[in-house]
Amino acid sequence: MRFWSRLGKKDTPKDAKIGISLVTYGKADGLASLIHALKEQTFPNFKIFIFHDGPWLSMDDKVVCDMAIAGDRRFDVICTAERANKFGHNMRQPGFDLAIKFGCNWIGTMNADSWYAPTYFEWMLSEANRMKASFVYCNMVHSHKLWAPIKTELKRGKIDAGAWLASSALSSLVRWDSLDFAADWFYINDLMKQPSFSAAKVDGYLFTHN
Repeated sequence: MRFWSRLGKKDTPKDAKIGISLVTYGKADGLASLIHALKEQTFPNFKIFIFHDGPWLSMDDKVVCDMAIAGDRRFDVICTAERANKFGHNMRQPGFDLAIKFGCNWIGTMNADSWYAPTYFEWMLSEANRMKASFVYCNMVHSHKLWAPIKTELKRGKIDAGAWLASSALSSLVRWDSLDFAADWFYINDLMKQPSFSAAKVDGYLFTHN
């Protein structure tokens, strides 16, 4: 972090606001860790919609989440009436819809078993703005590969739901309707088919999937 200001990342659009559809089930401690990572972001203008797949498993889990949020109004928590157990994909599109309703012009997805470098939002927006792109993604460290660093690509099995942001103008052209395990890739692939799709990549490992 102490070298971040030297890297010259001054291209972050001043009017940007990020909306994230974050899905979880249980994992209260992991969710709390992610919330703290988000609260440390160098770019502060975001709104996080935390969707829990069904009611809280216990009041202790709710307390852990509430304590991590600590009244920060950038975080909203929504518990669905019943557990769908569809990898959280049933909650992606509702999160996007809320983000756009709240005036977010960039959207993304996260899971509670994730962690981000504090420059994730700022660096992603800066690179997207510099390249005039409607979609931006970064490299990652992934538990499916025993926490090996992965050079992401816009291919199935090479990118994760938590490693990208899309402009709301682009995302509004496609609906996340699939509940398949690979629904995140299907959504990205549909975005790539749009005439307004253009991609930028941050070559840093800003995202960890646990």
